[in-house]
Amino acid sequence: MNSKLGIKIHQLRVQAGDSQETLAQKLHVTRQTISKWENGMSEPSFESINMLATLYHVNLSYFQNDHPQQSNKKDNMKSLFFPDTLLYKWMIVMVTYFSVLFLGPISLFLSIPYLVSNLRKKNILFSIVFAIAFLYGVNILVTILFPGLAPHRLEIKPN
Repeated sequence: MNSKLGIKIHQLRVQAGDSQETLAQKLHVTRQTISKWENGMSEPSFESINMLATLYHVNLSYFQNDHPQQSNKKDNMKSLFFPDTLLYKWMIVMVTYFSVLFLGPISLFLSIPYLVSNLRKKNILFSIVFAIAFLYGVNILVTILFPGLAPHRLEIKPN
């Protein structure tokens, strides 16, 4: 029989604060069955192991013989593409801030002549496009000059 599996079941049960009777009720088996599993006298079925993994928030691989002990906590998935560090987050904020800081006013000042020109030519489509760019620039400029008027603010909290 597999005594390592029994030790792992016992450790998970104790960490969760469950008695053998409580765990037996949750898995719809008898207390004696839990005792046999923990003592290595018998092994649980795949369905029971699956229920244990779900109940104690561990992967099924936790129950393999050579798998290191895993805590009761769910793993937080880290991003595959971006580092999840405070320094990286600040860097992104600064790049975004300075991009908006310079591109907003530039779009404001560059869009004015094109907007006026297209309004004179009665070219409605391009007038709308440059009006949107103009309003974007005004929005950014007002946000930069009067940050207290913004209905939101950026907060970065450390992990």
